[in-house]
Amino acid sequence: MIGPIIQREGTKVGPDEEVYTYLVLLELRDIVKNAVSEELDGEGPFYVRHADDHWEHCLAGEDGEVKGVIDWEWAYTTSKEEAFSAPDTLLPPGLAKTDDDSTLSHREEALVAAYGSLGRPDLADCIKGGRRYSRLMSSLRHNWASVEDLRAIRKGFGIEVGQKYPMRESKEDWMGRMTLKYKDDEGLKCFLDNPVSEPQLPEGYREV
Repeated sequence: MIGPIIQREGTKVGPDEEVYTYLVLLELRDIVKNAVSEELDGEGPFYVRHADDHWEHCLAGEDGEVKGVIDWEWAYTTSKEEAFSAPDTLLPPGLAKTDDDSTLSHREEALVAAYGSLGRPDLADCIKGGRRYSRLMSSLRHNWASVEDLRAIRKGFGIEVGQKYPMRESKEDWMGRMTLKYKDDEGLKCFLDNPVSEPQLPEGYREV
């Protein structure tokens, strides 16, 4: 395994967030490029995804019926499989700590059952296979993903994980492996040649 500190041309690079974020984005690009997924290459029809669809953005009447949805600035068009994947509020807590997407949360199961009762097994299937999109879009939206997220996304899009992707891997070891994988990337070289130093607070100030 590669240690937490990478030595490159005399410069020590630790697991700082700037380099980690850039490596995450490089890996996500590689995953999408190599994804085994027909819907990523589809020609439509396309559907609107709200992308920030938690309960606070749903307006309901006293009878509980939804009257409207607000806060659409993140909305985009996408495939049916992604558009109808589960809203983030239905995902289980601690998802970023595991790469296992084989079990649905009880909220996801309730939505699957609701679609089934309405005669829409196609939308139920979108929930069952939607975790890969939930993880992918959350990672892109926040410019961050855990090592487990990346492994789950890779598996979800049908990309062979293989022995070169350890079952358990620390953030530091992952950074070391990714730095070797993308060693020829010019952007990464720039980060490694110009490491970001910790900001120094002016005298008299203290960190809170």
